[in-house]
Amino acid sequence: MVFISHTIISEAQLNSSISRLLILRDDDGYYYQVYMHIQAESSYLTVRNYNLENNYYKQVASDFTGRVFYSTVDGYFINGWTYTNGKLVNAITKMKQKEGNSEEIPPQTKTQIACWSEILGLYERTCYYANSGVLLGCTPWVYTGTLEVTYCSDEGGGGGGGVNLPSPYTVSISSNPPSGGSPYIEIDYPVIAIGAFPSSGFLFEKWTGDVTGTTMPYTFLLFSDHTITANFRPCYTTNKANPLPYMALAPPIRKDGTANIPGATFGNTRKYANGTDKFHNGIDLAGAIGTPIYAQFDGTIAGTPITEQPNRINDEYPTGYSGDKNNAGNRININSTINGSTVSFGYWHLQAGTPLANNPRTGQPWANGNPIYAGEVIGYIGVTGNANPNVPHVHLTNGANTNPTTYLNATVTTTSTTITTPCN
Repeated sequence: MVFISHTIISEAQLNSSISRLLILRDDDGYYYQVYMHIQAESSYLTVRNYNLENNYYKQVASDFTGRVFYSTVDGYFINGWTYTNGKLVNAITKMKQKEGNSEEIPPQTKTQIACWSEILGLYERTCYYANSGVLLGCTPWVYTGTLEVTYCSDEGGGGGGGVNLPSPYTVSISSNPPSGGSPYIEIDYPVIAIGAFPSSGFLFEKWTGDVTGTTMPYTFLLFSDHTITANFRPCYTTNKANPLPYMALAPPIRKDGTANIPGATFGNTRKYANGTDKFHNGIDLAGAIGTPIYAQFDGTIAGTPITEQPNRINDEYPTGYSGDKNNAGNRININSTINGSTVSFGYWHLQAGTPLANNPRTGQPWANGNPIYAGEVIGYIGVTGNANPNVPHVHLTNGANTNPTTYLNATVTTTSTTITTPCN
């Protein structure tokens, strides 16, 4: 345990010493605690940029110049030493006391205890406040790494505010999809609390595995091994959901090289060569080739997905190809029931080669009649069909004459490629 903060040099210059809490064990297996105090000379601090953290119990840096001494946790001096360039040069002893005023070190209390370590996930976010103190908003939680924490407790644990002994069982927790968010575990055995921080553009949906439900955080008693999955899906609300976590329009490119932003949206937003309006029956959502596409709602695969199309080269199919040549490219349709009505969602221009994801219940690519559930990966963005190879996207349709933005949990305009959602 290190008592120092030197993230700012001006603060570090005030910290010419650090203290460490040591937990020592004697030959009989008993543990006791002492403080180790490290005080460095300015010459050493300057060279080391005020960093004392590489000095430990019975091990100081090869160039350490300063003093190391020990005390009980109650503040009684034990002993110490003086170092010059890493070599021990003097012992530090107690000052002589006047007769009748001597101070003896009380005996150390030794207790048979157990120690163990836990690996904790670290997350951080930034929150912004007005001068009035009103919270304006916070950035999403971001995973920054792990921290190993050691706990010690009397045998038997529990009671009197002590830390309970570790569980003999294990809890394994994962994310689906892995990029959807970061789950965490808090342990006070036998009580376990689990939670999850969604990534930007995602929302937590449910727990599956040995724990089910949507409660956040979820608390339970641990009396067996548990394997748990935190399931996330792109931003959604009632009857509105997104197929991608990061939403943006993929406008077609005009002959003059400019982007036709309205042309990526639904309606008479494009022009034929003669200048008349051309109807666009969907919305084009940008994404790199291979980007996963998620089911917006529960539904059923409607019809046989088209998966055989290769990429065109200069708008021509490879020599010898004689399969499906529809401009929609590789594609899949899903029928979902929304407000009592069947809505058909189409996902076009899927990638060549492996356009579809596998059905997690069969291990095979999605097929006609398969049930599919909201948040499951359907397939992957590509440029098959008549998609511009320089503008990969998924063309989302809801039937021939229905605007798909009706079912998006997002705000789409015809003046910007940016699509805002409540989740980012």
